[in-house]
Amino acid sequence: MENTQEKNESSNVNIGELQRLVSGIFGTALLASGVNNLNKLSTGSVLSTLAGSYLLYRGISGHCHATEALHLKYKPVQIQESIYIDSPRDEVYQVWRKLENLPLFMKHLEEVKELDSRHSIWKANFKGLPNLEWKATIVDEIEGKLLTWQSDKDASIHNAGRVSFFDAPIGRGTEIHVKIVYMPPAGKIGTVAARLFNNLFERIIREDVLNFKLMMEANRFTSAYKFSHQATEEV
Repeated sequence: MENTQEKNESSNVNIGELQRLVSGIFGTALLASGVNNLNKLSTGSVLSTLAGSYLLYRGISGHCHATEALHLKYKPVQIQESIYIDSPRDEVYQVWRKLENLPLFMKHLEEVKELDSRHSIWKANFKGLPNLEWKATIVDEIEGKLLTWQSDKDASIHNAGRVSFFDAPIGRGTEIHVKIVYMPPAGKIGTVAARLFNNLFERIIREDVLNFKLMMEANRFTSAYKFSHQATEEV
């Protein structure tokens, strides 16, 4: 019972020891000042009492409601999706690996420009937000099997992605597993972005993955049709 209580208490702590110490010191001072002057019934004495009480609670408990609210507000958006594509795995991988192809099926991307084999510049346009641009780096790659990237530290919008490629059961082509994480930008833009991403981003990513499937399978069908049509004409 005691261990469970200790775990619950520790799980509520979301500020550091120094913040708790400072909150406790200032909280005690403000509370004492407010209580001593409550008989004057001034706005200042009431505010001092309330502020002191909250800071003292913050220092003793180690829990800050403002910090908790901020953390929840800017919680990263994580989307995972899996899908079968009726195309060979190496072909599917190569099309995705050419990052400049991403805007063809990711409609929120305006452009991806590859600077070299690992570094690229991304431009995006989300409805209701200014145009965004950031640099990204490929951090892990296994030819034909895995591709992982993430935005650089100074990016205007922090994000990361991971795509795994597998041979699907016979006759089903390729199975891909996609995971994309976005952290809305801070400030006023972040407030709008958080609301936008929470409501729409999951649908956007799922549509992007479906668009990729449709694009790959349509291209394969078109290529097969052209080859068949050309062979018929030669005969």
